[in-house]
Amino acid sequence: MPITFDFFIDYVNFKEIDSNNILNGELNNTIGVVATSLGATKFPYLQRYLSFKNKFKDLGYNIVESILVHRHKKGESGTAKIRAEEFMKMYKNPDIDFIMSSGGGELMCEILPYIDFEELKNYPPKYFMGYSDNTNLTFLLTTNLDIATIYGDHAPSFG
Repeated sequence: MPITFDFFIDYVNFKEIDSNNILNGELNNTIGVVATSLGATKFPYLQRYLSFKNKFKDLGYNIVESILVHRHKKGESGTAKIRAEEFMKMYKNPDIDFIMSSGGGELMCEILPYIDFEELKNYPPKYFMGYSDNTNLTFLLTTNLDIATIYGDHAPSFG
């Protein structure tokens, strides 16, 4: 069953993830969007992505985009290394509360050698949401960092 808009809002509206307050305080209501494989660049994904941005801004959320969200060339939004660096920046950014993908694809697995899971253990846990190609990352974040991830829709699905 796909994640509904209301279900997603419940996740991004949380003030504490658990009783240990693992985010150490109030959230910034900021969603980071990464292009781990494809960006949202053409119809209908771009239009739906822009609608997602407007809808969530109207709800009071800040949207921070990876530099690759609107890029696409030969099945990927950028080189594997740059896509991994963009994900790492989002995860390490203390202003971002929740990370979601801009789309699926076929080449997300190329970024995995460049993701430093040991380094990410030094940062407060964050939800990551994506499906399809992003399953590679949801699985590894959960197993390597012992955090919850969400196998759910990409940002354009909420537009």
